[in-house]
Amino acid sequence: MQNLGNKIKTPGGEMFPVFEMKNLVDYASQGKSGSKGGLDIYYTTISGDDFEVPVNLEQINSSGDDFGMVIHSNGKTGYFTSKKEGGEGDDDIYKVLLEGEFELELLVRDKKTLSPVSGAKVNFSDNMTRYADNNGIITRDLDDDSDYTAFSDVQEYMNESVSFTTKDKPFGIIKEVINIEKVEVGQKFVMENIYYDFDKWDIRPEAAEELDKLVKIMKDNPSWKVELGSHADSRGSDSYNIELSQKRAESAVDYIVSRGISRDRITAKGYGESQLVNECDDGVECNEEQHQMNRRTEFTIIEM
Repeated sequence: MQNLGNKIKTPGGEMFPVFEMKNLVDYASQGKSGSKGGLDIYYTTISGDDFEVPVNLEQINSSGDDFGMVIHSNGKTGYFTSKKEGGEGDDDIYKVLLEGEFELELLVRDKKTLSPVSGAKVNFSDNMTRYADNNGIITRDLDDDSDYTAFSDVQEYMNESVSFTTKDKPFGIIKEVINIEKVEVGQKFVMENIYYDFDKWDIRPEAAEELDKLVKIMKDNPSWKVELGSHADSRGSDSYNIELSQKRAESAVDYIVSRGISRDRITAKGYGESQLVNECDDGVECNEEQHQMNRRTEFTIIEM
């Protein structure tokens, strides 16, 4: 159990908290300055491990008790209980249409150091371009009931994208983060979970999920060309393993091309058993799991 702190708590008491969509919380308080009387409805948003300063919904609060706000899933309609004058009884339920604006707060930061990338260029799916400030932050207005994707465009980095929406969301600030990794030509990345059955080159389901990540990387970095390298374990002759790993690399490339990546941007290369990652060389007894570690796939940046 944890007290929510001075931003939320007052001597007068708080009650009826409701966790709404994403990071929005509304509740009733009778102890905050600026109250119209009795219980007033406030809302706040969660930012990391803390809360933003609560906002009084003064347009609907009255001198009587106002509490129990619940927001419809469309984010535009709310219902609350009030003892305001003119009601039909003691406490009455009211419907209210919520109005407001959407604003994006997008942080661009280095994936390894978590430092902000000042001046980072970001392109948006609605053909808008913005540059991050010294704190790596981009702010902009968003339209209601719309889908967006933000694409970083920073030289010498592995660019990323993030998608978000204002559909069925409450008005306010939408916070997103893009993490980008500094890279260079020749850098190699091991792709996890792209393993093959013994003597096979078919793409297993878990491999397809991992290859889809490379598809996204290629789409987020349209100027890149990469080599997709496949490796075999030591069982079988050297020539056989070269041929087998080449088939595996080509199979992976075919999959990536089928997902919309141009074939001239990706090259298949089979390395056979020439680059083992453990001691499982010819004549060494190893279990299946150890052999499978060598049946791996990597991609290398060959042009940026």
